Amino acid sequence: MGIKDSDYLTWYNNEINRYRDHEWQLSSLSTAWSFAVLLFACNHDTKGIISVSVLALLVAVFILIMLVPMTHTHKMLNKYRTKRDLLLAGKPHAKICKTPFCYDFIDGLYFLGFVLIPVFFGMGIICILLR
Repeated sequence: MGIKDSDYLTWYNNEINRYRDHEWQLSSLSTAWSFAVLLFACNHDTKGIISVSVLALLVAVFILIMLVPMTHTHKMLNKYRTKRDLLLAGKPHAKICKTPFCYDFIDGLYFLGFVLIPVFFGMGIICILLR
């Protein structure tokens, strides 16, 4: 029993949905973690446990680390989008060598939004912590 094109299409659509969910989760995680550090630093009971500069450094390092999975997730999302489009166009889709990092202009804007919003939010928190 072979794999039909409808099976591939279902699998590609499921992978696209999964990586879309990952994009939302990663950006939400980095934003929430940065905000949690801010709340930790501003709480009177926990204010003296860790210095503010160390907390600011933790936020900066976490945001830099989160850029790697955000970029990988976006790249994989576009890989499966390209495979799905090739399948729907009737072209060979199983082995593709190159996929665009940004699928189109709107996709590039979404990627910048998913990356820049948590980065700017984290930078704002760092500025608040260090003032």
